[in-house]
Amino acid sequence: MIDFTTDWEKMRDYFQISKEEFLASYSYVTEAEYDATKKVVEKKDALDKDSYKDLSDGEILDIVFSKFNISDVDNPTKELFKKIDKLLGADK
Repeated sequence: MIDFTTDWEKMRDYFQISKEEFLASYSYVTEAEYDATKKVVEKKDALDKDSYKDLSDGEILDIVFSKFNISDVDNPTKELFKKIDKLLGADK
């Protein structure tokens, strides 16, 4: 079954609105595609939980900051959110 996990705009909405709202907004996406995406997300979440369960919060933050190439800044959390906003187009 086809999922839409590689479409960042749909995935953003997937996490922000209900299934019913999503399917109404994206009338060309079938319920089967939505459910297939849900399975992929749940499987990834389960794998992530297993991968990171023994890490401290600081170690997890270090991983996140390294993925976004954040280092040597006075406020790394603020810098992270700026980069996320830019990726989502919310900085305009």
